[in-house]
Amino acid sequence: GAIEWHLDSVNGPLIMTMDVKDTGGWNTGDSWTMTHGTMPSTPGIRNLVLVFTSPQPHDFLNLQWIECAS
Repeated sequence: GAIEWHLDSVNGPLIMTMDVKDTGGWNTGDSWTMTHGTMPSTPGIRNLVLVFTSPQPHDFLNLQWIECAS
């Protein structure tokens, strides 16, 4: 699956995509992974909308936290 980062709305400009890899486990502490990405600089105050996509017909992601830093 992937996490798409859009500005202002689900259909807003796509500024970043992060691939989400299968860790082989669900709710097991030893299977957590961290994914990093770099967002382009965007002037002003904007809404950031995350869209989670997957070809799987069921839940594919257990998200613990997101951190954005400049």
